[in-house]
Amino acid sequence: MKLTQQIKAWIFPKLCPVCSQIIKADKALCDSCRELVVYPSEKKKVCKICSLSKELCPCGKYIHYSRFASPFLFEGEVRRSLHKIKFRNRTDKIDAFARLTADSIIQRGLDRETDFVTFIPMSDSAFTKRGYNQAQLLAEKVSEYINRPCLPVLLKLRETPTQHSLPLHRRRGNLLGAFEVYPEDADKIKGRRILVIDDIVTGGMTMNEAAKTLLIFGAEDIYCAAAAFSPPSAKKRK
Repeated sequence: MKLTQQIKAWIFPKLCPVCSQIIKADKALCDSCRELVVYPSEKKKVCKICSLSKELCPCGKYIHYSRFASPFLFEGEVRRSLHKIKFRNRTDKIDAFARLTADSIIQRGLDRETDFVTFIPMSDSAFTKRGYNQAQLLAEKVSEYINRPCLPVLLKLRETPTQHSLPLHRRRGNLLGAFEVYPEDADKIKGRRILVIDDIVTGGMTMNEAAKTLLIFGAEDIYCAAAAFSPPSAKKRK
């Protein structure tokens, strides 16, 4: 390492994007947070969509996407860190989460099958209020890591209450018909295998509605990925 790089590292040390501990420049995470990364299960019986055991599988019934990848459970320090990205403008954390999300995508072989990457859009009013779409920033970085183009083909037609603020029985209807495809991009979707990116997947209904929209417009297959996901509840596991 050159002297100027050493000085820069001393003054501006690299921090773990999850817990903010100082880490080496060539590391994506500290050792403790590296242990939080979720890998495909080696068990014989795993979900064909997410490659995880039933204890972790976030996939429900009537899923419109065929594969799902994510490096983290949405809990603890990961949850707090992603909330900082989403609500406190900490977009400096995006690149590290994108790198790890891309690793998860590559582990499942989805990079080879994907024609292009897209992302969950925000309504115009929500985008204006926040000033950025964290899912878009994540998708753009993921696309670089897996060497696939990122195309903004989806738009959100209306503002909807946040999914986590609603009881489970209202979440599916909340997003029904919320997404559309830009008319000028309709031909880009036909026959394509598309990877949809979001920052966080809780119930999976946002991803599912986006996937359904793309299939209606002629996509061949839909894969999904997120920086983190919520595992099934204890009640669902039973």
